[in-house]
Amino acid sequence: MAGDHCARIRPATAGLVLCVEPDDDMREVCSDVLRDARYEVVAVATFAATSEALASRAPDVVLTDLHLADGVGCALVARIRGCVGRRRVRIVAMSGHCSRRAIEATIAAGCDAFLSKPFDRDDLLACAAREMAASRAKGNAD
Repeated sequence: MAGDHCARIRPATAGLVLCVEPDDDMREVCSDVLRDARYEVVAVATFAATSEALASRAPDVVLTDLHLADGVGCALVARIRGCVGRRRVRIVAMSGHCSRRAIEATIAAGCDAFLSKPFDRDDLLACAAREMAASRAKGNAD
């Protein structure tokens, strides 16, 4: 049979997303939605686990809650920026604290975008696609 000699070809992923979310249910839902859209996902819950994940492989996009049990805000963003070297990773803050001042402070701290919680599947996928495209455009410019 002709099919016996055909190798299975796995479609390429849409890119690597590091999802940093302390809430187990939210982390699982975000990961499942992104994986269903062909993103490769590494999901972690803590500042320490974020550092470990970054040491093994630089993601294209980081989606992160900034309020973790073992680290917050600017320190997390600085750690992410420091771990990826020259390569420009896109960082998206996810938070329910979405006043104009909070969003501006998050962007000033080094995040590229802000995703207000609660968000739905379409919001998450649109944000991931937009930031992945920006990451790849930056990567091609380097």
